[in-house]
Amino acid sequence: MDNKIKIFTGLTVLVLVCSAFILMFKDEKGDAVLYFNAESDLPDPLLGLKEGLDLNTTPVHKLIINETYSIIFSIYSPDRKPFTYKYLVRSTLINKTGEITLNPKEIKNIRLEVTPREQDKWILNSTYVGESENVFDITENSWLAEKRDFDVLVRKEGLPTILEENYHLPISSSLTHFGEIYHMNITLDELREKPFQKEFTSEVENVFDKTVSENKIQLGVEGNKLRVKVSTTTRQYISETNDFTVKLIQYAPAKKKVTVDTETDIESIQQISFLYKIK
Repeated sequence: MDNKIKIFTGLTVLVLVCSAFILMFKDEKGDAVLYFNAESDLPDPLLGLKEGLDLNTTPVHKLIINETYSIIFSIYSPDRKPFTYKYLVRSTLINKTGEITLNPKEIKNIRLEVTPREQDKWILNSTYVGESENVFDITENSWLAEKRDFDVLVRKEGLPTILEENYHLPISSSLTHFGEIYHMNITLDELREKPFQKEFTSEVENVFDKTVSENKIQLGVEGNKLRVKVSTTTRQYISETNDFTVKLIQYAPAKKKVTVDTETDIESIQQISFLYKIK
């Protein structure tokens, strides 16, 4: 009987010791906690309410060019020993990799400052290249710019002279698409000797898209033809919605099934992010 009690007591102690060891081992390695600090300018937790978005819509932060924003994320370690973590920050505004060692139950903050610039805003969306040509027959009496002359209707001594102004339309009035380029202080003979060339850029910009057109124009005379050639390259740029992502990884392999980070081949613990767009 005493032996049975001793055996039972020994098993009980063994079970208790094993249970304590299992609890210690389980608590030895916990999951770190990664989150955006409430003191951050971004992300604003009230953004969805400010913009009146419904709960199913992910809010997008509208960032202003040349304005500086503070982004703070915090890491908490539940481990019972010091542990080193690696964090990755990925965005179009800043890319950063760093390491941080946390003592047991310690919280550390990482502060980042971002300032969107003009070059950060625009992404080339499409490009269009076009060419056109126009030809106009000319004679010896043709001229480029507008021409005016006056006919005397009444001229008497002691009285004001009455003139009639005659306004002659230039060649450009017949070529409306290229009209502006023809109003030049240049003669047809000069164009026969050396074609006129001009390059100019036009731009139309909205809040989240813009179009830039580069134009090259050549005006010349070939025989009895006035010929204009125009080549235009139009580029459309847009301001895209982007992810600002913070990823936390650890060096030591965990004693459980893990998710491997494709960029670093190291276990991925947590990831947090928000959406932004530059205006």
